[in-house]
Amino acid sequence: MELRLGPVKNTFLFVDDLDAATRWYAARLGRDPAVRGGSLVAFDLDGGRLTIHAADEYNTPGPAGTAAYWRVDDVDAVVAEWERHGAVAHRGPKTVFTGERLCQLLDPFGNLFCIVETAQTDGVTVDRDIRYGTVGDDSLLLDVYAPGGPVDPSRAAVVLVHGGGWFRGAKAKEPRLASMLARAGYLVFVPDYREAPAHTFPASRDDVLAAGQWALGADYAFDRDRLAFFGGSAGGNLAVEAAIATGRPAVSWSGIFDLRHIIESTESAATDPEAAPMTQDLDALKSADIDQTGPDVPFLRWTILQEVGGDRSLLEAASTTRHVVAGSGPVYLVNSMHEFVPVDDPAALQSAFAAVGVASTLQLVPGVHHAEGYTDQAIGGSLQFLADALRRD
Repeated sequence: MELRLGPVKNTFLFVDDLDAATRWYAARLGRDPAVRGGSLVAFDLDGGRLTIHAADEYNTPGPAGTAAYWRVDDVDAVVAEWERHGAVAHRGPKTVFTGERLCQLLDPFGNLFCIVETAQTDGVTVDRDIRYGTVGDDSLLLDVYAPGGPVDPSRAAVVLVHGGGWFRGAKAKEPRLASMLARAGYLVFVPDYREAPAHTFPASRDDVLAAGQWALGADYAFDRDRLAFFGGSAGGNLAVEAAIATGRPAVSWSGIFDLRHIIESTESAATDPEAAPMTQDLDALKSADIDQTGPDVPFLRWTILQEVGGDRSLLEAASTTRHVVAGSGPVYLVNSMHEFVPVDDPAALQSAFAAVGVASTLQLVPGVHHAEGYTDQAIGGSLQFLADALRRD
C-alpha cells in the first residue's frame, strides 16, 4: 500500500495548564483560538492548525509532547495496514468534536507518527461563528453550510441542532451531517446554545428558537416558508420543541421527550439516581461515537436532571410529550430498538401527536446505536421526509 501524505494539517502541543497556555499562545500568535472545547483549544494558522491539549496519560509536556499530524485519505485504512507491519495504535483512532478523525501510531522503533482525516465538506461552503444573539455578556454563534454552485433563492433550509445531553456538545461536532444536508440542497444553520448545568431548561430551547428566528431575518437566500429543524439526542428533543413552537417540520434522531416519565419510572432501577457512570471523553468525541453501547439508565437520568438543574418541579414543563399541540409541524422520529433512549419514549410522543391530529413517522432501527450512530440507516428516510414536508405547493 502506497501512503499518500498531504501537508501537516495539525500540530498538537500537550500542556499541564491549558488556560495559561491558551493565554500565552494567544498573545504570541496575536489571535484568539478558533476552536474551544473541553480539553483543547486550537488556533488556525494560514491553512494549518496549532492545537493546545491538556496533558493526559497518553501525552505529557516536553519534547515528546509535540505531535504533528499528517493528512491522509482514510485513517482507519492506514492504521490497519501499519498494524499489519508492526505499528501500534497509541491514541485512537477516534473522531474528535471538530469532525476530524485522528490516530497516533507508534512505529516499530518507538517513534510517534500521527495522521488525520479531515471532515468531508467537499462541495460545501461554510461560514463560521456568526452571531445570532446575545445573552448577557455571552454571544450565541452559529455556522452556515451552503451547497456549492449558484445560489437558489427557492431552496429550503434546515436548523441542525447538535446533541450532547443538553450539557455538552458544540456546533463544531456537526460538519459531517451538516455537509450531507447541504449536499442534498439545503442551506444549513448549525447553532451553539447555552448548556446545563449553568443554563437549565428552557435556555437551550429558547436559543434554538432564536437561531431559527435569526435565520428567517438573515441575508441568506432561501424560501422562508421552507424551514425545518433537525437534531439528534438532546438536539432531537430541541428540534421537536421547535416544531411545536413554530409549526415547522422537524426530524429527531434519538430525541429524549417525556423527561418526567423516564425519571419517575426508573427510580427503582438506579442504584444511585444521581450518579453519572459515563467514562467516555465527551469533549473529544463526535455525536456518532457517543452512547453507542445500549441502555445506561443512571447516565440517562443524570443528563435529564442536569437539564432541569436538579429541580424536579421543572420536569413536567420540560417533557415534550406533555405539551404537544395541534399546531405543531409534522415530525419524523428515529430510534434504535435497544439503545440509550428507551423505544417507548418516541412511541409515546407519536401517540401524543396522533391524539391532537399531527402527522408523524417513527422509524425503528435494529441494534443499539444512538442518534448519529445510525446515520446510514436514517438519512434516507429523513431526507425523504424533509423533501415531502417542505415541498412547494
